Amino acid sequence: MDAALHALVARLPERTLSEEEFETRVMSAVRLMPAPRRELLSVRDWIIAGCAVLLSMALIPVGGNFGLFIAVAGVSYALPLALVLGVGITLYSALFVGTHVDTVLSFVRRRIVRQI
Repeated sequence: MDAALHALVARLPERTLSEEEFETRVMSAVRLMPAPRRELLSVRDWIIAGCAVLLSMALIPVGGNFGLFIAVAGVSYALPLALVLGVGITLYSALFVGTHVDTVLSFVRRRIVRQI
């Protein structure tokens, strides 16, 4: 290996590149590389946003404004409010599954189908 390394070093040109030449060579190589592709919203982003929505919905009855809402509107609005929030979570989940069908199917095949 030492002989091969010394032979390689002996074949290198004597002069070194200036910073401008080095930058030009590197940037020309970088331009030829494909740009990294990232999903607009990753699964992690969807899960974080969904958890934030669920947490905020779970904390609604604890907030001080909810007590004022019940005092003004009465208890009769608690059920419609719960239904509207449930529909919101259902729509969010459907949108998530609809935009990540391949990811969800691969998860189901790996985890659930294997266990059956």
